[in-house]
Amino acid sequence: MRKTAITYASYHPMTISGIAEHLSVTRKTATKVVGEISCEMMPGGRVNFVDLLRRVWRLHQIPSAELPQLQRPLLSVKQLAEMAGVEEHTIRRAGNERDPKWRLPHHADLGPRIRRYLPAHVDAWRLSEPFEWWLEPRFGKAVRLVDTTGGDTAKASTMLYLRNKEQSGY
Repeated sequence: MRKTAITYASYHPMTISGIAEHLSVTRKTATKVVGEISCEMMPGGRVNFVDLLRRVWRLHQIPSAELPQLQRPLLSVKQLAEMAGVEEHTIRRAGNERDPKWRLPHHADLGPRIRRYLPAHVDAWRLSEPFEWWLEPRFGKAVRLVDTTGGDTAKASTMLYLRNKEQSGY
């Protein structure tokens, strides 16, 4: 039996408008997020979408065939609450506390009140199935664009904790 070779994505150019649609935020917020996480910029003002996935979701080897699935718009707390049939505050609290009762999928805090979920993670969560191997977060700490220490709100959107670049190799 032959093994099938997998081609991994290394770059995929996307406009800021495309990134905004994916993140389910305004263009202004998308531009801010891309700048704060130091995403790789490409010619023509485009953003490397694969780099964004690596930095926000800590995905390491993304099969090229899976990129269309990953381009779906991220889900908000409100959308996840509707899917689960509960109130938004229940999902937000469970996500903050990483409540084992809920076992919520990983989330990304993109701003003071902007929490997003990757649809592929949500799909697995709803089916109570494990993630595909390539959807498992790898290397270092997750990106956090929000100051959770209670500092002033002007600084909150500029707070950023990036993974250790030496550890991840990015």
